[in-house]
Amino acid sequence: MEQEEGVCITLDRAEALILFEILSREMDRPQYGKFQAFAGSDVQIWAFDGLLAALERVLPEPFSHDYDRLLPEAARALIRRRGRLPGSN
Repeated sequence: MEQEEGVCITLDRAEALILFEILSREMDRPQYGKFQAFAGSDVQIWAFDGLLAALERVLPEPFSHDYDRLLPEAARALIRRRGRLPGSN
């Protein structure tokens, strides 16, 4: 297969941090955590892994000493902007 062209995805910082947290937590679990349950094949797992690697390259926050403070701030910012889903806490 020829070298594939990259794509650019625009996320705001809060979305990127929350997505990083989900991916890093689930990809580190044995058998890829919850992703194993709905991924239909290895290629889907590799796609999630590629997205996680891309986020690791651009986000300094997960490697910051105050990441435990930054993550809840990102969650609150996302909820303020997008609101809560019906039936969620």
